[in-house]
Amino acid sequence: PQPLSPGRVLSLVWALLRKDAALRRAGWKASLAGLAAAGIVVGLLMLVQNLVDTLFLTGAAYRCPYCGSPADDFGRVYCRDGPSCQELFFPVASRDALQAKYGVDVVADCQAAVAAGCGGGSPDCFRPQWASTDQLAFCPYPHALPMRDFHYLPTPQVRSKTPVLVSGQALSLAAAVARRLFQPTAPAGDASEASVGLGAAA
Repeated sequence: PQPLSPGRVLSLVWALLRKDAALRRAGWKASLAGLAAAGIVVGLLMLVQNLVDTLFLTGAAYRCPYCGSPADDFGRVYCRDGPSCQELFFPVASRDALQAKYGVDVVADCQAAVAAGCGGGSPDCFRPQWASTDQLAFCPYPHALPMRDFHYLPTPQVRSKTPVLVSGQALSLAAAVARRLFQPTAPAGDASEASVGLGAAA
């Protein structure tokens, strides 16, 4: 075969470059279209959420009772549907009814919290103990429930094939469990022996 002339080579290279550029432009268009579609979907979801919040989840009925200052940034937004946070959730007009329901003067408690400087959306300013069923789902719980300090009864000393879990906070209970579960030939032991770890297990 005859070799290609320089002009022919240049024309072929130019054609390849143009095709590559066209493919790249098509790829950019597809990428931009994908990003635009994702943005539109996110925008629609945010719009729907805003409509649901505005139409169905507005007002004090769907907010955790809050006894904070209405003057800070959080209070102005959270308590915007009432003259104050205390009046929005615990109005003075319902003071007697609220006291009869909860057994506590919640209006006075809320007023005292505001006077003490509670605010800024602090979890200590919320009152989940006085929330309705609908409000309770929106209440923060910053403190986990305390867990008991558990210990194991060592397996060689008990009839169980697996370690027995007892509470180290109730040593009398541990001693009672030890007396019931120790083998007849073994000493009953005291509470400190019943709440040791697994180090001696074999």
